[in-house]
Amino acid sequence: MEKLISYLQSIAPLSPELEKHLRSIIRKHSWQAGEFLLKPGKVCRRIIFVQTGLIRIYHMLGNRQVTDWFLKEDDICISVGSFFNQTKSKEYHITLEDCVCWGITFKQLQKTFVLHPEFLLHGMKISNRYYEALDDRSSFLKGQTPENKYEWLIGQNPDYTNRIKIADMASYLDVGERTFKAIKAEFLQKDLKRRRKPGQ
Repeated sequence: MEKLISYLQSIAPLSPELEKHLRSIIRKHSWQAGEFLLKPGKVCRRIIFVQTGLIRIYHMLGNRQVTDWFLKEDDICISVGSFFNQTKSKEYHITLEDCVCWGITFKQLQKTFVLHPEFLLHGMKISNRYYEALDDRSSFLKGQTPENKYEWLIGQNPDYTNRIKIADMASYLDVGERTFKAIKAEFLQKDLKRRRKPGQ
């Protein structure tokens, strides 16, 4: 929980009363790799902070899985439309690794906004960060070559190559698996050359 409290404090200071309230309602959740947190047709009941682990968000396009997002340590996991409107989700949320998370329910969040209006600022800034990240990804990936997409992905999250399956990363970048493998191999060769010292 301390990591989440620190995260919230970094957004804006929490008053002692608000911090005490949050500590009383925040709950720990643990999932093993391969478990679904959310499926289409179900309502997203809680917003969670990822302390450890990795979560994949995707939707179906015909028979094809389309990866929308990966969430790891220090990220907020939520199905935005489903959570805030309390409507049925169109997304799948699945753990790619064992996860430890902390969360509160929709009702608890709304009650907190009423009891402690200062927390509205945290909610607004967290929402802004989410949409800024989504907009940055959408803006960059649009019209880019597969090579540039891969370089962007690794630059943003270098640990993804060891934590995520090729099929999922290829889906995230909207390229075929064969293309992804070729780009990855080429990138590794270029990176190796850059790391070599002159004369070696």
